[in-house]
Amino acid sequence: MTSIKTLTALTLSACALAACSSLSSEDLDTDGMHADITIEAHGDGRTQVRASLRVGDAGSLTWVELDEGDRLFAQNGVERAQLSERNDAFEMFEYAAALDGDRPESPVRVELRRAQFADAKDSQATLPAPFTLRTDVGGRALVAGVDAVPLRWGQGSGDDVIVRISGDCLLDYDSGPMPDSGAVVLPPQALEPWSSDAAGESCVATVQVRRVRGGTLDPAFESGRITAAQVRAVPLRVVIR
Repeated sequence: MTSIKTLTALTLSACALAACSSLSSEDLDTDGMHADITIEAHGDGRTQVRASLRVGDAGSLTWVELDEGDRLFAQNGVERAQLSERNDAFEMFEYAAALDGDRPESPVRVELRRAQFADAKDSQATLPAPFTLRTDVGGRALVAGVDAVPLRWGQGSGDDVIVRISGDCLLDYDSGPMPDSGAVVLPPQALEPWSSDAAGESCVATVQVRRVRGGTLDPAFESGRITAAQVRAVPLRVVIR
């Protein structure tokens, strides 16, 4: 496992260097779009839905801006809501909505409704089972690069889990997908100081575990993915020596 920047940070860096661009949806058919859709529950009784559309494939740096009556909607067994524009930094257009309810195994559907081109009405995924995340460190601070990071969240599942760690004194860590056994001990390398000159620094890091499963993307899109995740996070005190 290696310390890496998150995909969002990498994409932002790429956009800053290569100048991302955007295209109005009125100029692009649905079968020319790549869709990234994320459905998340954080244990607060709500479901967060985020979606972005790009031109072509996952490597594209051209985002789609919804215009001329094109709209995204999300629906679960409780509520239906329109996704609104959340972020357009570097022209990376993203759309989001929050739905009441976060019942596991209940499908969440995301629809792209189009004024002139084919709709994509049936992208859906189901939320995995919820869990409670704990660190087995007894409240003590961990030493970056020296101490392992023990985590547990109870019964495992047939889904994947991804562990992420971020903190002001650390490089971002992402485990990548792993089998969900209900517990993991991350190696000391998961707590990598942001600098070799950071001795004496300390910070409160955030440890996040995502229980993730894939869904079914509407075939009207050229490519993409939809995932649903239960997400839990805990703080962790880290010192650098």
